[in-house]
Amino acid sequence: MGNLFSTYSVLLPPICSAITLLLCLAAGPLTTKLRLLDIPGGRKSHRRPTPLMGGLVLLFGFYPWVGIWIALNPQPATILLPVVLCAAAVTLLGLIDDRRHLSALLRLTFCFVAIVGALLWAPTLVVRAITWNYDHGSIALQPTVAMIFTILSIVALIQASNLADGKNGLLIGMCLAWIYFLGNALPDNMMPVVLGLSGVLIVLLAFNLAGALFLGDGGSYGLAAFIGFMSLVAAGAPNPHNHAASDQIGLIFLLPVLDMVRLMTVRMARGQSPFVGDRDHLHHHLLAAFGWPGGLAAYLMMVVLPSFIAAGAPRNTLTIIALTVVVYFGVIGYAKRLVRMRNSTAT
Repeated sequence: MGNLFSTYSVLLPPICSAITLLLCLAAGPLTTKLRLLDIPGGRKSHRRPTPLMGGLVLLFGFYPWVGIWIALNPQPATILLPVVLCAAAVTLLGLIDDRRHLSALLRLTFCFVAIVGALLWAPTLVVRAITWNYDHGSIALQPTVAMIFTILSIVALIQASNLADGKNGLLIGMCLAWIYFLGNALPDNMMPVVLGLSGVLIVLLAFNLAGALFLGDGGSYGLAAFIGFMSLVAAGAPNPHNHAASDQIGLIFLLPVLDMVRLMTVRMARGQSPFVGDRDHLHHHLLAAFGWPGGLAAYLMMVVLPSFIAAGAPRNTLTIIALTVVVYFGVIGYAKRLVRMRNSTAT
C-alpha cells in the first residue's frame, strides 16, 4: 500500500491537470446539456453565452482523485476527508445556484451547515487562538467563540471570493497565489494535493483568460471552501521551517474580504440589501481606470506583494496589514479620480 500511495502521489497532479483539460475542451456541449451557461445581459458585459465550468471541474477533475489519494494514504486522513466532502457539498450548492439563482439566505444557511459538519468531524481544524507577530502575541479563544470565529472566517472567504469573481483571471489568479503561500506552511505530505489543485487552476486560467469559460458560483464557492479549510490545516499543523501565524494567513485573504466588507457596509448605508449587485467592486474601479488586463495585474499585485513582504518580515505583518488597508482605499480613490478626470476631459 505504501508504494502504491507514493506512486499515486506523484501521479495526482498530472491526473488532475489532464482530466481538467478534457473537461474544458468539452465545455461547450457539456454545459449546454446541463444548462450551465452564463447568458449576457444586464451588468454582464460578455458577448455570448459562456460555459460555467468551475464546479464541474472540481467535482470530476479534482475531488475524486484527491479522494483516492486519501483512501490510499497509509496514515489516517481524518482531517482532509471532511474538508473534501464539505468543499464538494458547497460546490454542488454553487452549481445549483448557477442554474436556479438561489436566495442569499439559503446559500448562507447551507454553507453554515456544511462547514459546521466538517468542523464537528475534524475539531482540530477549529481555530483555538489568534496569533500574531510570529506567534509572539496570542489570544486564546473560548470553545464557542473559536467555533463561531472559524465558521465566519470560511463563510466570509466564500462570499468574498464570489464577489471578486467578476473578471477573467482574477479569482483563479488569487487562488494560485493563495495556495502558493499556504503551500509553504502546510505539512509536506499535503504537497501532492497542493500541486494537484495548482494543475487544475493553471488549466482553468488558460481557458478563462481566453474567455472560453467562467468559474461560476460552483467554482468560486468550491475553491474558496477548499482553500479556506487548507488555511485551517496550515494554522493547526504548520511547517516548522516556515510557520504561519494568524496575521500572516489573514493577510493572504485580506484584499477580497476587505472589499466585501466595504461593499456591504456601503450598500446597507444606502438602505440596500448587502447582497445586491453593483459595479462598485475593486476590480470594477481598476477596470475603469486601467483597463484589463492592466486592472488584473494591479489587483493581483495588491494581493501578492504584501504577503511576499510579510514572508520575509513576519514580525511586521500587522504593520503590513495596516498599510495594505491604506493602499486599498487609496487605490480606489485614485481610480475614481482618474476616471472623473478622463470623463471631464472627454466632455
